[in-house]
Amino acid sequence: MNGYWTRRLQVLALLMLIPAMMLAAGCEQDEGPTGPVVEGAAVPLQYIGYSDAVNRNPSCVQCHQETTFGWRLTAHADALTTIQESEHAASYCYPCHTTGWDTSDSLLGADDAWAAASSDTLMYRDVQCEVCHGPGSQHNNAYVDSPTDVLQPVDSELWDAELCGKCHEGTHHPYMEEWELSAHAGADASAGGLVATNPSCAECHIAQSFERWVTTGESGYIASDPQPITCQACHTAHSNDNPGQLRLPLGQNVICAKCHNAEGALPGETVHHATWEVFNGTLGFGYSGEEYENSTHTTALATEACVACHVFSSPYVSEAVPAKTGHTFEPRIEACQQCHEGATDFDINGVQTEIQGLITQLQAEIDAAGTAQETTTSYLNAKFVLEAMISEGSLGVHNTDYSRKLLEDALADFTPVPSGSGGGR
Repeated sequence: MNGYWTRRLQVLALLMLIPAMMLAAGCEQDEGPTGPVVEGAAVPLQYIGYSDAVNRNPSCVQCHQETTFGWRLTAHADALTTIQESEHAASYCYPCHTTGWDTSDSLLGADDAWAAASSDTLMYRDVQCEVCHGPGSQHNNAYVDSPTDVLQPVDSELWDAELCGKCHEGTHHPYMEEWELSAHAGADASAGGLVATNPSCAECHIAQSFERWVTTGESGYIASDPQPITCQACHTAHSNDNPGQLRLPLGQNVICAKCHNAEGALPGETVHHATWEVFNGTLGFGYSGEEYENSTHTTALATEACVACHVFSSPYVSEAVPAKTGHTFEPRIEACQQCHEGATDFDINGVQTEIQGLITQLQAEIDAAGTAQETTTSYLNAKFVLEAMISEGSLGVHNTDYSRKLLEDALADFTPVPSGSGGGR
C-alpha cells in the first residue's frame, strides 16, 4: 500500500472518531465539539476535504452547518467546475481552484490526490474551508496536545490580505496588487498607528474591529494583532447574500458609508469626512429659509452608489492590457464615460473648477476672520460647510447642486471681521 493510501486511511479513521466524540462530548452548531479531547497518538497534519463531494459537504459541516450552507452559495464552492468549463483552463489554475494544493509538502491535499491518479481528486475539488483555515486533521481530534490546529477568527493570519491575495492576484484579477496601492492597505498606520489601539478609530481602520462592528454591532473592539482594512473586512467567504460577497449590501446601506461619513457632526464640531452625507444631501445642516436639491448622481447611482465609480472594473485583454478590479478605490474616468461620452477628466462641465473656486474663496474668508469672530454662529456655520466640502473629496462631483448651494450660502452669510476691527456675527 503506497503512502498516499496509508495516510488516506488514517484520515478516514479520524472521521469515524469525530461523530463518536460529538455524541460523548456534545456539539454546538458553528462551534465544534466542546467536550474534552480523547487522549491518543498524534494524527498527521493533513487535509481532509469533502466528506461528501457530490453534495459539496466539507467534513466541517458536521458541526458548522450554518456556515457551510452559506459557503455553498459562493463561487468558492464551485471553483473547480467553473475553471474546467471555461475556455481558458490550464494546469496552473488548479492550485487556486482546489483544496490543499501544496507541492512543497505532502499533506494529502489536491496535488497529492492528482499525483496518485486517485478517485479522491473529487474530495479536494473547490475552495473548501481548509484553504483558508488550514489542514483540518488536528481540529478537535484525538491529539491531546493540539486539539485544534486550524485558524480561528481570533488568529491574525485569517485577516492578512495575502490569504486572499495568493489567488486573487495577477494580470487576470489583480485585486491584491491594486489593494496594496489603496489607502485601505495603510489604514492601520494612520495617526502614527495609534488608530489600532483607539476604540473610536479602530472600527474604521482595523479589519478585525470593522468586521465585528458590522456583523455584531460591537464597536471599539481592539485586536491583539491588528490588520489594516484587508479583503476580509468588507467581504465574507461564508455568504453570498450581497453582491461580491460583501458583508453589507449596496445602495442606501452601502458598506463604504459605514466609515466614509461625517459621524453626525454639526457646526462647531469637526467634520471627519462627509462623503456619504454630501452624496445624499443629508448633512443635517442648511441655512434657514434655503432649499437644497440633489444632483443627478444621487438618484442615478442610488443602486450601486460608491462602487459605480470607485470599484469600476474592466476585463483582461492581454498582458499589456491587464484586468482592472477597482480595488485601488480611486475613481476611473471610464466609469464617467458610461454617461459622459468623450470625458477625459473628472472636471466635466467645469464642475470641479467651479467648486474649487468657491472652496478657495470661503477658505480665504475664514482665514481672514479675527479670533473674536471664531465663536460666532456665522463663522461656525461657514467653517462647517468648508470642512464638509473639503472632506467629501470629489470637488462637487458627488453632488454638484447641493455642494454649490451650500458654499454659496456660506459665502453670502459670512463676512470676515479681522482682529481689532470690532463687530462680527
